[in-house]
Amino acid sequence: MLAALQTHRSTIGRLAETLLLAVAGGAAFGMLGIPAGWLSGAMLLVAMAALAGRPMTIPAPLTRAIFVLIGVSLGAVVTPETLQGMAVWPLSLAVLLVALVCMHAAATAYLVYFHRWDTVSALLAAAPGALSQVVAVSTETGADIRAVAIVQTMRVVIVSVGLPVGLVALGLSAAPARTIGGSFAWIFCLSWRC
Repeated sequence: MLAALQTHRSTIGRLAETLLLAVAGGAAFGMLGIPAGWLSGAMLLVAMAALAGRPMTIPAPLTRAIFVLIGVSLGAVVTPETLQGMAVWPLSLAVLLVALVCMHAAATAYLVYFHRWDTVSALLAAAPGALSQVVAVSTETGADIRAVAIVQTMRVVIVSVGLPVGLVALGLSAAPARTIGGSFAWIFCLSWRC
């Protein structure tokens, strides 16, 4: 009984630390005016803490609830106009599908031939999207879970952090509103050649 209570307290403490770091990172990047600052700041600070050895934890029930909220929010943007747009651009969608298959094959081949990964681990690491599902499949197939998780996590970080900053730097998206420290954010961004 006492061991269960201590485990429960430990889980709550880790969750609180994870959420506190996520809020702190998100708030810092948001105040700097970095594109998608709340998302990228939270992700980067929690990832840095995890790499430093801190046990970052989100319990499975909370994870499931968050996945449901994400699914609902993504489903809410599918409107009749979206579906009509898909019918208008079938060639673009076909090219996108072919490009997706080619990128997956190229990334898999790169991991197999240059880094000597086994084929299953390379296929899972190169798979686009669905980080949690890919890691779950890795555990069932005997793939190198750690390697797959690292590659998948880096892909998510690059897309979440790099894409918004890159679009703004290329002028393909509106710059974020000026906030406290906004000028510093662009100096930081330019020094890293965002």
